[in-house]
This record gives sequence, structure tokens and C-alpha cells, in this order.
Amino acid sequence: MLLDVQNPQMAPLQRALDERWNTATLRRQLREPTLLLFLRWLRESGDPNTAATSLERWRNAIFTTLLGLFDSQRMRKPELRERFEKAAGPLPGQLAEALAEVYEPAFGGAGAYLDESAPFADLFLTVPLAAIEPPSPAQLLAIAHLRDAEQNRRSPNYRHAWNGVLRLFNLLQFLPGGWWITREGVEFRRYPDYAPAEEAPPHVVAASTDWTDAVELAATKLHEAMAQWAANDLPAPEVGYELADSAGKVLAEAELAWPQHKVAVLHGEEAGRAAFEDAGWRVYSTGEDGLAIAVVDDFAVHGHHQAADDSGPA
Repeated sequence: MLLDVQNPQMAPLQRALDERWNTATLRRQLREPTLLLFLRWLRESGDPNTAATSLERWRNAIFTTLLGLFDSQRMRKPELRERFEKAAGPLPGQLAEALAEVYEPAFGGAGAYLDESAPFADLFLTVPLAAIEPPSPAQLLAIAHLRDAEQNRRSPNYRHAWNGVLRLFNLLQFLPGGWWITREGVEFRRYPDYAPAEEAPPHVVAASTDWTDAVELAATKLHEAMAQWAANDLPAPEVGYELADSAGKVLAEAELAWPQHKVAVLHGEEAGRAAFEDAGWRVYSTGEDGLAIAVVDDFAVHGHHQAADDSGPA
């Protein structure tokens, strides 16, 4: 887990905080298996004798542990800040802005940008220097970022990394400034509440309310193609369409789909492509050249009003 990389320079401060908050035992327990840790939290938060202080104690313990990911010799250095901000560039707009707005920040964390052996994930940490001593857990911004690119998902070690980041998020959620995001989630705008508002192309908005809704939900990289489809009078697609079998089991998901016409646009999912094609769909990829023209030509050949007997697999 990303928390394993602890800087011994911060150990004296961590010990002092453990003594102040009585969190030494709990901090050792944070390394227990996830289920055991969850049961421990349920018992403590459900006990009338400890419920009132349990949330604060866990928050303090997690804050103290995360302080071990700061290097007191580097955390204010301009070169570390530059590496940090470059690596944090792909984050949703409002989170990136929150990182940049921390007053007199110290930077820490774990991940490839710090030359650590964590190829699939990053943990971005920043806190005002004044919030380290005296400590203020509420001012720590902690973002676990899973790099779930397709090539990473094919790695035999990816599942272990995914589980580790999920376990980390179980701890970060105790912090007011704790977040868990994925690279593809950012790229395809899965976090609309934490991304800068973007105006849809005017000619798409003018096409119809259905097109306006579709553009708002779709990934930004698809907007140009969608503008061409709207201009060619294609019907608005469904965004995030799930292909299910007769029992309701989801077989694959498309970024965009026209179920009545059995046309789908997928995000490079080869397994998903096979499921759609086996069901009689015509499938395109978000990354292919000439995507917009290919879909327009498809509708021209097969007709705008082609209706399928069943949008699911045959």
C-alpha cells in the first residue's frame, strides 16, 4: 500500500502526536486486514462509551500516519512542487485548483512522481505548513489517484494495486479533504461535481434538448465528433449504454450507443467489442481516425430509421 513508504524524519512528530491524541495503538491497527479494520470501526463507533470521539480519533490517527509521507528536507522545495503540480495536472479541475490554493503549502505523498515503486497509483498530499504544527487534520488535502489506463489493467499486478488504492480510500474518507479518483474517470468526466463546467458547442446545443443532454454527459474528446453528427441530423446517442443479456447481466458498456440502430462507440474495449458484435451491433472506437465521418456514413448506408427487434444480444 502507498502508506508503506514512511519517512523516518517525521517519526518524532508522529510519536508526539500519538502521545497527544492516544493514537499509537490505532495507527498500528491501520495495517490490519480491511475486514478486520472495518469491524473494529463498527465496534468503536457503535459503543456509547467511544462513539462520540471515535471519528476524531480515527481522523487524527490517519492524519498522523500520512505525515510520514512528507520529507521535512524536501516538502517546501521548488523542484518537488514542480514535480507534484506536473503529476497532478490530469486531476479534475476543482481538485487541481484546491491543491494550488493551499496557503504556504508543504508537499508529500507517494507514487511514480516521487520515484517510488508504485507504477499504478499516486497519492497527492498537500497541507499548509502552519497546519502541521499545531496539527490540523481538516486542512490536509489527500488524493488517491489510480492510473487505470488500458495497458495497466492488463498487468498481472494491477488487481493488487487496485485493491491497495481502494483500501487506502477507506482510510482517506475519514478526512474532510480525502478523495479517490481514477485516470479514466477524469478523462471521461465521471466526476461532474469536481470538474470545471464546460460549454457545449453552440451548434450541438441548438440541435435538440437530447443532444444538449448527451454532450453534457459525454467525454470532452467526443464533442467534436458529436457536433458533426448533430449537424448531419443524426439522432442523439445514449451515453454510457450497458449491453445486457436476456437475464439482465451486463456484458459490456459503450461510451455512446444508438440502440435502435445497433451502432456503438466504445473506449478501446476489445472484450466489449466482441460482445456488441456478437449481438449484431456495428462497433466503432473513440480512438480511431475519422470516427465522425465513419458513423455518418454508417447511418447513410443503413438509414436513420433502421429499427432493431431487440437492443440486447440475440
